Amino acid sequence: MTIRELLAQKGSKVFTADSNSGVIDAVKLMTDNKVGCVLVVDKKGLPIGIFTERDVLRMVATDIDSILNQKLTDVMTTDLIIVTPDEEIEVVQNIMTDKHLRHLPILEEGKIAGMVSIGDIVKVNLKHREFEIHHMRDYIMGKI
Repeated sequence: MTIRELLAQKGSKVFTADSNSGVIDAVKLMTDNKVGCVLVVDKKGLPIGIFTERDVLRMVATDIDSILNQKLTDVMTTDLIIVTPDEEIEVVQNIMTDKHLRHLPILEEGKIAGMVSIGDIVKVNLKHREFEIHHMRDYIMGKI
């Protein structure tokens, strides 16, 4: 299965924010929409960073007093790893596991095509395993 197929199932909505947005605004966007990250974009809408729940926790643990005044540009993660929709799920899973990533932006032809989370990958894997188990059980029981 490819990321394109996964996005077709789950949707491609991505929550974005300008790099000059406040941290509190990004946190509110994340909580209001029940998502774990905001993709930070430049004026052309291209990703330049990501702000995640981990970034919030890091701020709370190190300098909670500044959280009200910080801009995303000061605290976002800028070392983005981006994949295309044609990438296989297994490859993306390995990237996310190796790099300890929970969210991965998807770009196609220079435009944001979606975002996948490690939870999305786990759901796909569970569904595939359930399908395999069902067919193996039927085979063993002589139903096939």
